[in-house]
Amino acid sequence: MTSLVATLDALHLFGDPTRVRLVALLARHPLTVADLTTITGLPQSRVSTHLGRLKEGGVLRDRREGSSTLYALNEGTMPQDVRRVWGLIDGHVADATLRVDRERCEALLR
Repeated sequence: MTSLVATLDALHLFGDPTRVRLVALLARHPLTVADLTTITGLPQSRVSTHLGRLKEGGVLRDRREGSSTLYALNEGTMPQDVRRVWGLIDGHVADATLRVDRERCEALLR
């Protein structure tokens, strides 16, 4: 059983569409901030701010690769409440914006 605060924190973490878009992409491929801005069309500062919040919440991990930082889903140590909420979103949300993001991501990676 988890606490009310932990559950609400997890819900708030995914309460922003931009964060959901970023996690949906990063759950499939490690990407840089530049990749994410190209795919989503969002400003770099907005992407970076949301990545910081997601990393702080245990959703994402990062690693340096040359002069870039790659972000990816933190499957190994993601908090259980966060994992549970993400599982609900990932398994049940079919959205045109998420589909277009995935298509752009695949095109970028080719």
